[in-house]
Amino acid sequence: MTLPRPPPPARAASDEAWLDAADDIRRRRDLLVCGLRSGDVRSASQAALATCALLERVAAAEDWRTAAVLLRRLRRVGGGVVRAAPGALSVGNVLRRALLVVREEYARNLRESTSIKDDAGLQRSLGDVLAARSAPDALADRDDRRDVELEALRDDVLDQLRDLADEIANAREAVAARAPGLVAPGAVVLTAGRSRSVAAFLRRAAPAEVVVVDEDGRAAAALAKALPAAAVTRVTAAAAMAVAGRCRCAVVGCSAALADGGVVAQPGARLVAEACAALRKPVLALCALYKLAPLHHPGAAAARAAVAADLPLAAALPFGALPCDAGADPLAAPAPAVRHPRADAVPPDLVDLLVTNAGVHAPSYAPRLLAEMYAPEDHDLLRAEL
Repeated sequence: MTLPRPPPPARAASDEAWLDAADDIRRRRDLLVCGLRSGDVRSASQAALATCALLERVAAAEDWRTAAVLLRRLRRVGGGVVRAAPGALSVGNVLRRALLVVREEYARNLRESTSIKDDAGLQRSLGDVLAARSAPDALADRDDRRDVELEALRDDVLDQLRDLADEIANAREAVAARAPGLVAPGAVVLTAGRSRSVAAFLRRAAPAEVVVVDEDGRAAAALAKALPAAAVTRVTAAAAMAVAGRCRCAVVGCSAALADGGVVAQPGARLVAEACAALRKPVLALCALYKLAPLHHPGAAAARAAVAADLPLAAALPFGALPCDAGADPLAAPAPAVRHPRADAVPPDLVDLLVTNAGVHAPSYAPRLLAEMYAPEDHDLLRAEL
């Protein structure tokens, strides 16, 4: 016998009614989802900035009064984007940062408002002194429920979200500014694929030559244009071991950094990292903090499990369709679609340093960064709300 499902909570229905009435926010959310699915929003920075602007619009609404309502709305709007485009990890990372901002600003405003009320009286009676002993418990209870209306909360949250957007916009240059201390001028550097972060980093490092693992030549051409003073050599992934011996180090850009210190990088980065590990060459992974995700490296076990369960390999790593040119004849057969990997998952034991906009860290430091940036209850954004 199947039991009927319980009705949804009333506040969930009220949040849905609010989103239905918020035409501008719903339209912005749908545009972001369409951009992520169609490829118009390609880079992690574009997705992060668009998400930050969307969440800022949610926080700027005038019809919420408590942090609990704002948290539910942020999860409702941002969680819809995460559910629709799960491969855009930076979207979820920005949402987690925004949720932590609301919690921290609420706690700070609550403490300040409580201290102002405590300082308002010049003298305190014996009853007030005894009652104050239980004040921390009462304050903690109000902090957990987040249902106290605080006048300055909206402005403080908006200021923090604008600061987050500025951090994301300037992250690439902040990472590139660390290049002179990590790569000697005139060195030979190995990289894989096309990355604007790598191009900005190498522009500051001023290498003599850059060897690019690139299958179709587009990444090498873009890097040669960005680095006119350096010689750019293109090789295939099969030649990574052959050329790694004469390189000082490898620099790879990544679309995400994982909780264990591994990274999700361009195709070919795994072979580059393995070649450098075999030859004892350092591997530098460029990763802005908004790319750090509370996920773990799937490893070969996930791929084997996907094959054993007759699932596509996309269950373990993201794949995309690469159309082949069938010629200009309009009567020709439709062009076939070739499945190709969109990313390489590089495990933490193949990465020597994570270069972020906040510093240079060993991969083992990633859990500490996660604890500072995200609340544990926000790691799973798709779980049922309270």
